[in-house]
Amino acid sequence: MKRISLYCIFLLITTISFSQKKEELEKQRIKILKEIEIANELLQETKEIKVSTEEKMTILNKKVLLRESLVEKLNFEIIIIENKIEENVNTIASLKKDLENIKSQYARLVYVAYRNRNKENLLIYIFSAKDLNQAYKRIKYIKQYSKYRKEQILMIRSLNEVLNNKVIELEKEKDKKESLMRNKLRERSLLDKEIKEKNKLIENLDVREREIRKEIEDKEKIANKLNLEIRKYITESKKLNYNKLTPQEKVISGDFEKNSGRLPWPTDKGIVTLGYGEQNHPVVKSVKVINNGIDITTSIDSDVRCVFDGRVTKVLTIKGANYTVLIKHGIFLSVYHNLGKVIVKEGDLVKTKQIIGKVYNEPGKNTANLHFEIWKELENLNPQVWLSD
Repeated sequence: MKRISLYCIFLLITTISFSQKKEELEKQRIKILKEIEIANELLQETKEIKVSTEEKMTILNKKVLLRESLVEKLNFEIIIIENKIEENVNTIASLKKDLENIKSQYARLVYVAYRNRNKENLLIYIFSAKDLNQAYKRIKYIKQYSKYRKEQILMIRSLNEVLNNKVIELEKEKDKKESLMRNKLRERSLLDKEIKEKNKLIENLDVREREIRKEIEDKEKIANKLNLEIRKYITESKKLNYNKLTPQEKVISGDFEKNSGRLPWPTDKGIVTLGYGEQNHPVVKSVKVINNGIDITTSIDSDVRCVFDGRVTKVLTIKGANYTVLIKHGIFLSVYHNLGKVIVKEGDLVKTKQIIGKVYNEPGKNTANLHFEIWKELENLNPQVWLSD
């Protein structure tokens, strides 16, 4: 019975570990599929706009990356399930072997019991003892022998149950693997189509590369101006130093930090089309850009929302760059850039998810882009780490 218990504990631990890995991959796959769905919606919105080739390229580039990630996740899931299938096959073979051994042992016990089925034989065995002590030991032995037979029956039943469950589990995993393989083939096919579509767009954009490079340089100048303005504000602001915060501001600062990875998105929907740090430009791959935040592509007329309780400390207007709103959360600062409309003013207290304005709608485009940053004093942080899934 002890061996069966150890078997059950081992199988339970491996099943939990496998389930946790599978659940995590499934969560990631669902998240990617949602992002692909948003990318499809945004691409649909740009479909009839002839002048938005770059816009389409940016979204399509992100979609291709998401699809590649999805195929990779499916590969991982298939590998995990294949390992589980192999483990189940080995476990079933081992259980069958143990079951045969126990059945064989039990068969011998039954044979011995059959030979000694006559109660008179048992009484003769007991009363033929040399003394009382030996007779007692023989009675005890008969009881233990009977108990052992019962345990063997229970063991056989338990092993049969575990074996049947593993066989059912194995069949389910095989079905799951087949389903994942079909998904993988479908996603691979879609990925190939999207890469072809992307390559066609690249050919169209090659003609305009010089013009696009000029646009990239202009955007870099604006980004540098924004960076200087933010650093200037932080340097001049005495209250972005933790030691100079009010008790209430210290609480907000601590609460903001505790919510890392759980902050709401600054737009209701959207996809990150340019990540944090040094990145390949989504259109001109030979160009590297330094991004102090993330660029979120969303629908036109989208609302911009505050990501956490705070105070509006600055509304900037940089020439050619539309509005920028700075919101202070203790020693933290959230930055919302490229707003076409602002409905808050300096000094306003704002709440989490409160609308502070609308994203700027560039003429001739059917999607809009919000640039979002997070700072901790003079340290620039990766916003994607702070935002929830």
